[in-house]
Amino acid sequence: MRGGDRARWLILLAGLAGLALFTGADAARALLGLGDGAPTEGAAGGASDTRSPLEDLGGGVRLEGLPEVHLRRGGHGRVVGAVRLHQDGADRPLPGVRVHLVTEPAAGPGAPAPAPREASSDAEGAFAFEQVPAQAGAVLLVEHPPWRRVVLKGVLVQAQRTTDLGVILLGAPTLLAGEVVDAGGRPLGGAVVQVLRDESQAERFDLRRGLFELQDGRLALATAKAESDGRFLVRDLPPGRYLLRVHAPGHATAFKAGVWVSVDERSSAVRVVLDPGAGLSGQVLDEAGGPLGAARVIAVAIPGAKVARLDRMEARTGSDGRYRLDTLVPGVRYFVEAWAEGHAPVGHWIQTGEGVEARDFTLPRSGAVEGEVRDADDGTPVAGAQVTLVAGPSFTRLAPVATVTDDHGRFALRHVLPGPVLLLSLQAPGYVPEDGIDTKGLAGLVVRPDETLWIERTLRRGGVLAGRVVDERGRPVPYATVALADPRRRLEGEQVALGDAQGQ
Repeated sequence: MRGGDRARWLILLAGLAGLALFTGADAARALLGLGDGAPTEGAAGGASDTRSPLEDLGGGVRLEGLPEVHLRRGGHGRVVGAVRLHQDGADRPLPGVRVHLVTEPAAGPGAPAPAPREASSDAEGAFAFEQVPAQAGAVLLVEHPPWRRVVLKGVLVQAQRTTDLGVILLGAPTLLAGEVVDAGGRPLGGAVVQVLRDESQAERFDLRRGLFELQDGRLALATAKAESDGRFLVRDLPPGRYLLRVHAPGHATAFKAGVWVSVDERSSAVRVVLDPGAGLSGQVLDEAGGPLGAARVIAVAIPGAKVARLDRMEARTGSDGRYRLDTLVPGVRYFVEAWAEGHAPVGHWIQTGEGVEARDFTLPRSGAVEGEVRDADDGTPVAGAQVTLVAGPSFTRLAPVATVTDDHGRFALRHVLPGPVLLLSLQAPGYVPEDGIDTKGLAGLVVRPDETLWIERTLRRGGVLAGRVVDERGRPVPYATVALADPRRRLEGEQVALGDAQGQ
């Protein structure tokens, strides 16, 4: 690898805040610790909940990821699935079932939550939601009394793609049961068990996809808490293969893959063993040595031999600025970032040892970056452009920030680490992406504390590639996904399109 390429990749790795591009490992979505939705009791005759479940799910899943990374998923996708009724050892399509899709709230303070979408299953039990805004926090609710309602949280909707939720069975004993114990076999009451779809991500990884993964935070379809005897129970998951993420204070976070849920009243129990945890504890301070309360300390695991998937853990400081993060895995490399309001986020690479080590963070006053993005031909504002920036004095202290331009093509990054601008990347629908990387700083651009740096950029319009997807007999393949990637422009990742029912 040439020296320039090596430096480029070093900056990219830091900007990704811990994503293992060299390993090619899958970027597992982390999991969202939300409780189960209030279910209606089963057909066996329990009392039903008279309160509308949509009241509890009003704004979808509210996401909180890396500090100062505020990207908005653009475009629209589809969400499909099927509802079937399981009775007398067999299942059949269930038409006329009400299915709600609750989306995450609109961006901005005071913005109203969008109204839930509703669909009904057809004669085959199938349902579909078209033109769903791309997002990571959608919630699906299936309700058909007298059977228990089914709630799936953290549904990922990707632009120009179809999210297939599979078959949702009503009246079926789809129970996921198990226990959580420590390395000595003792039950771990209070351990949190989060359920995620166990699926690989074959798409090529890139900078923005990595930031989206970290911004989306924890995406769990369901969550349970172990009782005092360590046992847990998750109901109403659609049959299929799942991944469990289990964590408890003082213990290393663990994943258990290949967990199957089937229509079986005697499903085998899952046993998860948590080893002693590693981590960090200390204070988050300002430059004068004063404590910073309500600061966030986030650790992102680098996939490798001990951690097969991307993962993130978080702790918050008390009024004395102290924090404790003791659910990390020993012997794993983490990107750890600290941030507090009014200060710049600061990230460090840390290799965990055994136990909890002392580590303080000192956060400098932040600088700001504002600017605008315009069309290179006619000078009109480019709305919805994604702006990603990395600045800092050295590779040992870095933190990516990102935002999206408004209707006037303007953007503002309020909390930026002071130092030379090392990476500036722009991407907007219909335009050729642009990225700039320089280990010594881009064209003299420098972020200074308590000052605002103004940046103006233009984007060129791109061309269009269109076609049709057919099978070996020339018949259209409906809703196929087509991806286009340029290996020379690795920061920008793939562009994707979803075919229609005729394969166009």
